[in-house]
Formats: sequence, structure tokens, C-alpha cells
Amino acid sequence: VEFIDQVAQTNEKTASVLKETKESVDNAGDMAETISNLGSRLIELNDVEDKNLSQRYELRTIVSELSQQIPEIASAYDEEAGKVKMTNEQIRDLIENQKDLLIQNAINQAAQDLTNQMLDAEMNKMRAAEAMQAAADATKEAQKALEELEEQVKKTPGDDMDLRVQVKDAEKALETCRTAEKKAREEHGNSVVALKELQDQYDGLTEAGAKLRSETQLSAKAQEKLNSTMKALPHSVEELADSLLAGAKKGEKFGSELAGR
Repeated sequence: VEFIDQVAQTNEKTASVLKETKESVDNAGDMAETISNLGSRLIELNDVEDKNLSQRYELRTIVSELSQQIPEIASAYDEEAGKVKMTNEQIRDLIENQKDLLIQNAINQAAQDLTNQMLDAEMNKMRAAEAMQAAADATKEAQKALEELEEQVKKTPGDDMDLRVQVKDAEKALETCRTAEKKAREEHGNSVVALKELQDQYDGLTEAGAKLRSETQLSAKAQEKLNSTMKALPHSVEELADSLLAGAKKGEKFGSELAGR
């Protein structure tokens, strides 16, 4: 039962990783879109020569918000002049680079998190199969033990109370085994589904990256950079395992290239 509980815990962790990685990528897209909108408005306001008080306040607010992600803009802001002392092209480049970085980091982190969990899930599926077989064997043994006791009751003259107690205990043991086997089969099924969901979400990272690029209108240069990152991602659990083994032989840790991007 403890073995089955461990399988269930890994399945729950997989569900959590799936949820967290999706939220992480979605949040990066939201942040990139926010930066894009703020950048467009910043350029628009920066081009206004004689700004009124409201426009100056809005510009200062946008600079303050962008400074958390792009400190260079805050450094170039001249409050007295009410202007960011950069060309529109320079501002656009900073905005594009930050959007690219947000998306690239989110995709890479999601890939790494899913990679790690896929390897755990693959092992968990194997453990689940073993637990299911062990539970089935235990059920057969309990069934056999009960049948032997029932046969002994038939052959024993009179009413042997001790033997009947043994039968009752054997019936309870059989029921416990059947319950454990049912749970083991359910968790094995869950482990198979969990692994497929991880693989599907991993496979969908390329599409997710393309969607974010489209929604945030990344420049062609930034798109090319992100495309090159996505091409480096493995395509299956088997490929992940091969990469892990190859890296181990070289004394390297799989995923270090992704982490260093």
C-alpha cells in the first residue's frame, strides 16, 4: 500500500507541474504584452514636444513601471525635460529584447521542469506496473488461503470456532488485497495518463512560443533567436533519457545548455 501511495504522490506532483508550467508560460506572455503596450505608449508620449502635466505624469509612471524590467529606460529618463533621452529605435530594441528574454526564459524553464518530471513520471509508471502486479499476486494468494481454509472447514467435523475465526480473518485479508489491487490499477492508469499529458505539454511548447511571439509581435530577429532555442529541445522521453545518459558519460548534467541560454 505504501508503494501505491508513493505512485499516487508522484501523479499528484505531475498534475502540479503541469499546472505551474502552463501558468508560468502564460504569465510570461501577459508580462510581454504589458511591456509591449507600455513601450508603445512610451514612444508615443516621448514624441510629444510640449507635454501637459497629465502627459508628464503618465510618462513618469510608465518609466517607473518599465524600470523594474528595463532599468536602462529609467536611467535615460530626464524628469526635468519630461523625456526619455533615447531614440525610438533604441527604446524599441530594449522592449523587444526584454520581451524576447521573458518568453525565452519561460519556455526554457518550462522545458526543464517538464523534462525533470517526465523522467520521474516514466519511472513512476514502471513502479505503478510493479505495484499493480504485486497487488494482483497478493490477491491471488489471499484468495487461495481463503479457499484452503474453507475446504478445511468442510473436512472438519463439528463447529470449530477457531477455524471459523481464521476464515473471517482470511475474508478480511482478501477484501483488503482487492481494495489495494483496485487502487494500484487506478494509479497505474493515472501514471500512464500523467506521462502522456507531460509529453503533450512539452510538445506544445513550440506552439506556445509561436503563439506568444505572435501575440506580443516580437521582431523578426527576436523570433529567429527564439526559434533557434526551441529547435534544441528534445522530442520525447526516450530522447531525454538518451541525452541524460550521454551527458552523464561526459560528466555533464542534462539541461545545462538550456539553463545557460
